[in-house]
Amino acid sequence: MPTANANGFDQDNTYIGRNSIPATNPYAESGNAFQLYGIDTFTDRHSVAFSYAITSAGDQVRFTPSTGATTATNYIKFRIQDQSGNEAFSTTFQSSAATGAIDINTASLNPSDDWTVLYQTANNGGATKVKFQFKLGSGQINSNATGSIAYTLS
Repeated sequence: MPTANANGFDQDNTYIGRNSIPATNPYAESGNAFQLYGIDTFTDRHSVAFSYAITSAGDQVRFTPSTGATTATNYIKFRIQDQSGNEAFSTTFQSSAATGAIDINTASLNPSDDWTVLYQTANNGGATKVKFQFKLGSGQINSNATGSIAYTLS
C-alpha cells in the first residue's frame, strides 16, 4: 500500500481533508513505499515541500525544505521516533529561511526499526498549519534512502 491514512485508507484520497499529499514514487514496490498519515484536519493550511536524505546507515537525517516557513513568525519542526520509543528531533523550531537544511542526529535510534517522522509547520503566526507523519522503513534507513514530499494547495 503506497499511501495510508491514520483514520482509514482511501485510494482516491491520499490525505484526510480537502487536499492531497501524493507519494513521490508511485512505482515503488508496496513494501518499500512510505506510509503517509494525515493529522490536523480542521485548520487552514499552506503548501509545503521538503526532501530528506538518510546518511551513515541511519546516523543522520537531513531535511531540506523548499517551501513552508518563510518569515520569523513561522516555524518548521521534525521529530523522528523509532519503534523502540527512542526520539531525535530538530533542536528548536526553525524560523525563516525555508530552504535551510535541518540536520538531525539519529545515532541513538535503532536502524533495524521502522521510524516515524512527525512534520509540523505554521505560517503567519499560526494562521495556517500543516502537520502530518510518515514512516521510513528499516530498509530505507540502512540503504541511505532519499526522497521528497510535497503538499500543494489546489
